[in-house]
Amino acid sequence: EILDGSLVDNTERKKAEQALMESELKYRDLVENSAVGVFKTKISGEILYVNPALIKMGNFDSPEELLGKKSIFSYKFSGQRDDVLQHIKKYGHVENYEAVLLTKDGQDKFGSINMKLRGDIMDGTIIDITERKRAEAALFESEQKYRDLVENSAVGVFKTKVTGEFLYANPAIMKMRFFDSMEDLGTIKAMDRYKFPEQREAIIQQIKEKGFIENFEAILFDKNGQESFVSMNMTLRGDIIDGTIIDINERKQAEAELVLAKELAEKTLSEKEHLLHDKEVLLKEIHHRVKNNLQTISSMLMLQGSVLKDSDAKKAIAESQSRVHTIAAVHQKLYQTDGIEKVEFNSFITDLTGQIKSVYSDQANNVSFSLQIPETYLLIDDAIPLGLIFNELLTNSFKYAFKPTKKGEIKITLNYVDEPDKVTETKNVSISYWDSGPGYESENLINSSATIGLRLIKLLSQQIGAIMCYSKINGSEYIFTFRLKS
Repeated sequence: EILDGSLVDNTERKKAEQALMESELKYRDLVENSAVGVFKTKISGEILYVNPALIKMGNFDSPEELLGKKSIFSYKFSGQRDDVLQHIKKYGHVENYEAVLLTKDGQDKFGSINMKLRGDIMDGTIIDITERKRAEAALFESEQKYRDLVENSAVGVFKTKVTGEFLYANPAIMKMRFFDSMEDLGTIKAMDRYKFPEQREAIIQQIKEKGFIENFEAILFDKNGQESFVSMNMTLRGDIIDGTIIDINERKQAEAELVLAKELAEKTLSEKEHLLHDKEVLLKEIHHRVKNNLQTISSMLMLQGSVLKDSDAKKAIAESQSRVHTIAAVHQKLYQTDGIEKVEFNSFITDLTGQIKSVYSDQANNVSFSLQIPETYLLIDDAIPLGLIFNELLTNSFKYAFKPTKKGEIKITLNYVDEPDKVTETKNVSISYWDSGPGYESENLINSSATIGLRLIKLLSQQIGAIMCYSKINGSEYIFTFRLKS
């Protein structure tokens, strides 16, 4: 039996088929694993293929939900679908067409669509650009807010080249009268506005060295040639300067007025200090003359006493002379100290006791003194009455409390009763005078009008508003409590 046949070598065809299969597998792997949505539809809209990325993009569960249906996505705006179909029928392709698509559950998806028409089949891709669109919208909104802030700001905002050409100026610059309109920007250079060109040069030098400049104060000319004080901040980016201008004319005017006010105040203060000095000199001279006049009166009393024969009259003259001397001592203190209205009490009492001791020198060595007085200043209205009170008390102690041959003791103490009043700055004080003598009967002292000295003590106490108390325990004590004027 005989067989006739032929043998055809199809090695190349098989290799080509194998290569094609491998290529298709690679393509399918790329499409199936791509993050870009890939689809194939008829021009009528019937879906033939969708890749997993497109299923995910549309929030579908599986390809079966789409295959055979008329569309993958619904267009949010129907006009966009019409544009796509018209364009692809006319040109055979669509490139980077951005549309708002609706997912299965009605969510918006921004997609960038690319398609090609082959016969009645359309192959295409959809890229999800939703995040990019949201970012662009946020950026636009941010830029719009920034622009609104700049356009409505009371601070001048500008952009220039390093060479001085203006690129931008906001409306606040116009309000500062540097330009009539935006059209003026191209005709004016920054350096033309500086009263002192060296200030512009200093700005450029600093901004090139540091990249920025802060709170630089300069004088600029407005469009009418009027001077305007401004404070500037600038930043250099490449050859572009971004900056702000703040009008500080009112601040500078206020500073100038403050300087003038300060100079006027200093002049007024100097004049007042001069007048005060003249017043102090005058008051010191008055105190000095009053003291001299009182000493004259004291000398006249001494002369009068020297010619008197009656011992009681001589005694009365001597006591009056002592009182006049006490008043003169106050004016002497006021004349000698820096303060023309105040007397330091401790120093004054020390001098007064010395004066009384010199009068009763035959007893002075037998009497000891204790002064416990903190630094306290008395106005003349308190100093003279208190000086006369203690003149009477010291005189009485030497005359009546101590026997000539026996030892005696005198204590004078000043204490603050409470804290100074914050409003009036006055203080309540208690001044005690104690001697070791037998003293008076309390009732007799209060009611007595037998001696002028005791009556004088009562009247002077009332004059300074003092409450006077007397006790006789281990000696004789007088306590005067009153409000000490500051």
